[in-house]
Amino acid sequence: MANIDNHVTTICPFCQSNSLVINNGDGFWWAECCACHGRGPRASSREEAQYGWNQVSGNMQLLQMMINQAPSAFVVKDTDGRFVFANSRFADFFGVSIDDMIGKREHDFIKDEKLAEFYHETLSRPLISGQAEVLDEQVIDPFSYKPRWFRSNKVPITLGADKKPMVFMVTHEITELKNAHQELQAKERRFLQAMMASGEAMWESDNETLNIVFGNEEIVNILGLSTPQTVFSREEFESLVHPDDRASFNREVFEILPQQGRTSFQHRLLRKDGGEAWVRNRIQVTERDEQGEPYRFIGSMRDVTKRKLAELELQMTRHELEQTNSRLESLVEQRTSELVELNLELQSLARKDSLTGLANRMAADEYIASEFARLKRGHNPYVVMLADIDHFKSVNDTWGHALGDKALMHVARLLRQNLRSSDLVARYGGEEFLIIIHTDDLEAAHQLAEGIRRLVELTPLNDDVSMTLSMGISAACGKDSSHSDAIARADAKLYEAKSAGRNRVCSAFPVND
Repeated sequence: MANIDNHVTTICPFCQSNSLVINNGDGFWWAECCACHGRGPRASSREEAQYGWNQVSGNMQLLQMMINQAPSAFVVKDTDGRFVFANSRFADFFGVSIDDMIGKREHDFIKDEKLAEFYHETLSRPLISGQAEVLDEQVIDPFSYKPRWFRSNKVPITLGADKKPMVFMVTHEITELKNAHQELQAKERRFLQAMMASGEAMWESDNETLNIVFGNEEIVNILGLSTPQTVFSREEFESLVHPDDRASFNREVFEILPQQGRTSFQHRLLRKDGGEAWVRNRIQVTERDEQGEPYRFIGSMRDVTKRKLAELELQMTRHELEQTNSRLESLVEQRTSELVELNLELQSLARKDSLTGLANRMAADEYIASEFARLKRGHNPYVVMLADIDHFKSVNDTWGHALGDKALMHVARLLRQNLRSSDLVARYGGEEFLIIIHTDDLEAAHQLAEGIRRLVELTPLNDDVSMTLSMGISAACGKDSSHSDAIARADAKLYEAKSAGRNRVCSAFPVND
């Protein structure tokens, strides 16, 4: 039977309480926390028990320090909903200290009751189910209320001599990873859409098998298959090559491709119905082994049977062949560059405003940063103009967003038609436009802005809707620390134009009235 020797005041490393007793019984001594019943190691004397407890406390402090430096958040919670342990990473998420959390519930430091209940239910699920959880979960930031993603491992555990049920969680934020994954998925969707438009079948090979990764319908049509087939052994696919083309096929694949890393050629395939199909095969080496030999490839295949038959027919007469030869070469070149053009188009679309067709903010920022670098080197002075459609919200509110979109396209068209091709006009956000004029004639730049303003004022969208512009102008300066300085000055002048009654131009440099 245990006897309490005396009460000692010290800090428990497990629950941070300050109530500790030294017990003895059955010839042993041990230290025990009166709050959480955490125990130190058994000893043969009271002094050794106290020493053992101090060692545990020191080790726990070291462990706490290490856990606080960890990139993941750690927390332990009991069945009463109180936090028993947390590291600084977890406490920082709620904007409190560790001491403010221990022994408290979410409702004690989160003002939003619904949000506090959400955190409580999310963390307490393993206590109810008795099952561990490993999952990616989305939670709401308690300050910004924006969603954030975490990869969490929640495990029901027991602590103390009384085996009190608790839940232990380790979680690590993966918001950036999730966003990157979503962006990658969007790019993959755009790529598949581009490939679908190209009418090609994509395949990959590892020297043993050929896998169709996109365009099953194209392969079915080319080979005359009754059912889709996505995997071919190397021998099976080579057996589909027309016997008369196997020599040239092998030369392209086993001689030219290893040397040049890519090849594009045409050959015939044997169809299941006994016919033949001409295909254009493009192949590129993607991986090589330690000896430099290719062992992984990617390629695309297009049915060119109709074109090949047309070529054979055109060979009937030399005159017809000479007339059509240039067109055929042009067609081959055009089709060869289709994927490249699609990729360039995707890049261009990423820098264009989808509504107006103007450059978007990203493209504008890249352009002005480049021009500022040239200005710093003593080249190409330029003027920044910010133009904003006055009372644009009333257009949307009165006539609807569809007409509002037409109004934006109308203004964009007027701007583009009245600026040089060497100048930049971009939709900078909402109803605001950014214009970059390459000139060092500030008076001329101001007059150009006035001309644009008057043009918009005198060119209504229709009988019911007319618009005006407020504009701010600033010249970029070699003393500017950043390309954004000139934009900031132009923005200030735009605000001045708005405050002065709108439908006017305000410049950040002197002009003659």
